[in-house]
Amino acid sequence: MKFSKFCSYLDKIENESSRNEMSLILAELIKNLSKDEVRNAIYLLLGRTAPLYVAQEFNFSARSIIKSLAKFSGKDTEIVTKRFKEIGDLGNLTEEYLAEQKGSSLDINDVHSHLEKLARISGKNSQKLKQDQYIDLLKKCSEQEGRYIGRIIGGDMRLGLSLKTLFQALSISVNGDNSFKDQIEYAYGVKADPGLIAEILKESGIDTIADLRPEPGIPIASKLVERESSSANIIKRVGECLIQPKFDGLRVQIHFSQKGFFENTNEGELPIDRVKKVRIFSRNMEDMTDMFPDVVKAIENFPVQSFIVDGEAIGIDNLSGMYMAFQDTIRRKRKHDVESISKDYPLQVNLFDIMELEGRDLTRLGLEERMVLLKDLIDKNGGDLIRVTEMSKVDSEEGLERLFTDYVAKGLEGIIAKSLNSKYDPGTRNYDWIKLKASSKEELIDTVDAVVMGYYVGTGARAKLGMGALLAGIYDRKLDRYVSLAKVGSGLSDEGIRRYLKAMEPFKLSEIPKNYEISSGLIPDVVISPKIVISIAADSISRSKMHEAAGFSLRFPRLIVFGRDKAPEDTTSLEELEKMCLIKSRS
Repeated sequence: MKFSKFCSYLDKIENESSRNEMSLILAELIKNLSKDEVRNAIYLLLGRTAPLYVAQEFNFSARSIIKSLAKFSGKDTEIVTKRFKEIGDLGNLTEEYLAEQKGSSLDINDVHSHLEKLARISGKNSQKLKQDQYIDLLKKCSEQEGRYIGRIIGGDMRLGLSLKTLFQALSISVNGDNSFKDQIEYAYGVKADPGLIAEILKESGIDTIADLRPEPGIPIASKLVERESSSANIIKRVGECLIQPKFDGLRVQIHFSQKGFFENTNEGELPIDRVKKVRIFSRNMEDMTDMFPDVVKAIENFPVQSFIVDGEAIGIDNLSGMYMAFQDTIRRKRKHDVESISKDYPLQVNLFDIMELEGRDLTRLGLEERMVLLKDLIDKNGGDLIRVTEMSKVDSEEGLERLFTDYVAKGLEGIIAKSLNSKYDPGTRNYDWIKLKASSKEELIDTVDAVVMGYYVGTGARAKLGMGALLAGIYDRKLDRYVSLAKVGSGLSDEGIRRYLKAMEPFKLSEIPKNYEISSGLIPDVVISPKIVISIAADSISRSKMHEAAGFSLRFPRLIVFGRDKAPEDTTSLEELEKMCLIKSRS
C-alpha cells in the first residue's frame, strides 16, 4: 500500500469521533494491507517502529525537527520555531513546509524502514545523522505524508486510538464483527506485540492465535488483582487460598534464555547485544534490564534453558534491613550511575509466579503446580537476592486475618489471596487474586492510582515554578476513555515540581484528545497525553455530581507517588472507586 493511501485512512480516523466508526475504518485499512506490510503498518499507527517492549525510540526532539525543517526549507530556525508555537503541532508544521511537494512513491515499508534507521542511529554525531535521515525522507514526501511522519516522530498521532479499538478492528477485519475481540486481546496478553498478532491473523486466521504461547524476551501482560474490604469477604469468595505478602515495590517480569534474545527488523534478525541472557520488564512492558545489573548477574548463569517469572523488586535499607518505601525503591529506575545507585539502594526480588520454564507454557497450570516449579527453580539457584515470596495456605477468616496483621506489622502493605487453582490469565483482573491492604480511619481504604491528564500553571510562587497542581484522571474501561477525577495540589514540593515538569514535557498536547472527558471546572492550562501514572491519597471519597466525568470526589487529595510502574489503562477503575466509596461509608 502506498503511504499516501495509508495517510488517507489516518485522516478519516482523525476526523471521526465515534469509536465504532473508527473501528470500521481501521478494519477496512487492515483488510487492504498485505501480509508483508501489516506488521509495520500497525507499529506506525501506534506511533512506533517496533512493539512497546523494544526500547527503540526516535530520540529526535521537537527542537531537532524544527531545526531540520529550517534546513530543509532554507528558513531561519527562529522563524520555524515561532510558527510551531502558533500551530502547536509538529505534523501540521511539517505539512506546511512541504506544501510544494504533491507527489510521492513511498509505500508503508519504505517509510517504516526510513524511520527505523533514524531510531537506530546512536553514538557520535547521532543528531546530525538523524537530521540527514529525516530530511532525506522529507524530500520524498507529499505534504499529507509529512504531517503523519512529523506526528509519528513527535509522539503525538492525534488519532485517539487505543489497543482496545485496534483489537476490535482486527476482529472485524477477520470476521466482520467483534466476536474475536476477546481472543485477540488474550493473544496480546501472551505476546505483547500487536504487529505480530495482526500479521498472524493476516497469514493464518484466528485459529492460529489460540496457539500462541509465552516466549522469553516478549513480555506477558501482568495478571492484576481485585480488592476486598475484609478477610471474611475473601474467604467467602475463594474459600481455601494461598496467601502471599503484598509488597510496595517495582513489579518485575524476568525473562531468561540460555541462547539469548533476537529482534526481527527490516535488516533481518538482529541480536540484542546489550542483553545476553536476561531481560527485565516493568508492569507496563518497559525494558528495565539496564537498571538491574545485580539482578542480571544473579540470574545469567542459571542452569536451565529458559524461564519467565513474575515478582516484586523492593529496596532494602542497608542499616536496618527493613524494606524501603516505593519512592526510594523507584530511584533504581535511572539510566546513569546505575552501578553506584544499586549499591546505595540494594534490592530483594520476591518472586510470586512462573509462566514459562524450559519452553513449557505454565500459564494454564493451576497455582499450586506453578508454585512447586517456581520453588524448585529458585530455591536451588536464587541466593539472597532472588527468592520466592513467603506462601501460606489458609481456609479460615481467622487464619487469613492473622497473616494480614503479621505482614502489616512488618511494614508491608497487606496480603494477596489467590485461588489455589487459579491460572495465570495475562492482563486480566478478577477475583482469582484479591488484595487486602491496611486501612486507617484518617485516609482512604487504599490509595488511588490515576493518570496525569494535564496541569495548572497556578498562582504566586507556584506560578513562577510553572505548575500549581496536577489534573488526575482514571481510565473508563467500558467506554475506552480517560475521565477527570481530581485537581491535586498537595504533596508537591518545589524540587518535585521541577522534576515533574521535565518528565511531562515530551507529552504536552496542544488540544484535548478525543478520548478525554474532563469536567467543566477542571479544564487544565496544559494538556498531557496519558503516559504518567501517579498515586493519590485523600481523606475520603464520595459520589459527586460536580465531578461529572468520573462521578466521584476526593476530599483533600494529595500526591504520594509520581511515576508508578503501571500502564495508564491499569489505573484504579470506576468500579474500584465505587467499592472504596462503599468500604469507607461502612468504616
